[in-house]
This record gives sequence, structure tokens and C-alpha cells, in this order.
Amino acid sequence: KDGKWRYEISDKDASMKIGRKGTPLKSFARDLVRELDRPLRLSDVLDHPALFSAYPALQDYGVTFVPAEVMGPTNGSFSGELFTLNDALAAREALSTLLHEIQHGIQNIEGFASGGPSGEMMWLGDMRPIAMAEYQKLIAEINRPMSLEEYARQAWGVDSVTDEIRQDYAQNFVPSHMAALERKGLDGDLQRTAGWRAYRRLAGEVEARNTQARQGMTDAQRRATP
Repeated sequence: KDGKWRYEISDKDASMKIGRKGTPLKSFARDLVRELDRPLRLSDVLDHPALFSAYPALQDYGVTFVPAEVMGPTNGSFSGELFTLNDALAAREALSTLLHEIQHGIQNIEGFASGGPSGEMMWLGDMRPIAMAEYQKLIAEINRPMSLEEYARQAWGVDSVTDEIRQDYAQNFVPSHMAALERKGLDGDLQRTAGWRAYRRLAGEVEARNTQARQGMTDAQRRATP
């Protein structure tokens, strides 16, 4: 959180100028980019008069499309003045992703708290302390087995602890929990999980995900849901 005031622009009427429902963007985007020999302008891809009225400079930001095999699980990214989209996305998913990344562009323009690199990249550079804090939380969580009472509820579906449940907890659950801690590769798994947790908790990422979640809201709904 950065303590700065924000004004929300409705995305309800925003739409993609390229692509169509259910069809991957690669069917349209690659040829366009190849013909132009440069990224598309955001205003060539997105129809959003309210956004461009508030932030005219965004119209000239670039939009490029990258094959899914290169992007991996990432749907989009923002860097400098360039938005990158996974070209396996169809128009509806691409619009949601683009609005998320545009929020990062606005954060950059306004000096708001920003997002960050996703997943394991959170372990690099200035983001490393944030990932380490999440990692330490995970270590504390995993070293502490769930309580006997919680085990009774989750594993047995009851609220009271019987002798049978107490025996099962001591002889089966706790030993298996400790064995899991010794599993080969667990530390790497925890680091990856910590990286993703840290990424999702960044103020800028929370704000960008909220942009996606509020995309279809009317003005009245937005006022009723701060």
C-alpha cells in the first residue's frame, strides 16, 4: 500500500478490437505484427475511450504476442511501455489479462505500488526478501502439524476426539507428516510456492487482480463494492 488516492475508471464497456470469442489470438495477432514489423499500439488492440481519455499516453504503448510455448503458464506481462500477451488466449481472456497489465502501466505512470515478477523470479534482486519472508512462513506452517481436533474434523468428519482418532493421529498422521518433511525436493517445492505466494501478495498485483474481478461491474456496483 502506498497511501495514494485512486480514481477508478470503469472497464465495463472495454473490448478487444482483434480476435473473437473462443479463438486464440495467434490466429489474428502474429500476422498483424509481422506485417507492421513492430508491436501493435494499445489503441489498435483495445477499445476503451474512458481509459485513453484519462491516460492518453497509454494509447501509444506497444502490445506484442508471444507463443504459449515461450510464455509458459504466464498469460501476460508489462515492461517499460510494452504489454506482452500469450497468443493462446482468446479475446475474452486476453481482455482480462490486458486490463490486469494495463493496471501495472498505470501504477508506473502514477508512482503507485507496483507488481513484480511472477513465481520463482521473486527470488531475484530486490524481491528476494519478500519471497524469503513467505518461505519462512511456509516452513513454520509445515513444521507444525494440524491439531488433533482439526485432524478429527478433516480426516474423520467429526467434532469430538475419540481414542481411535487419537491413536490414528499419533501412529499414522504425525509420522507421515514428518516423513513428508524429509521428502527429496521438498525445499525446492517450498521455494516455488513461496515465490508465488509473495508475488500474489504484492500490493500492485492485488490491485491488478481486483481490476480483472471488477471488469464487468456497473458504476453502481463499483460504488457499492469499494
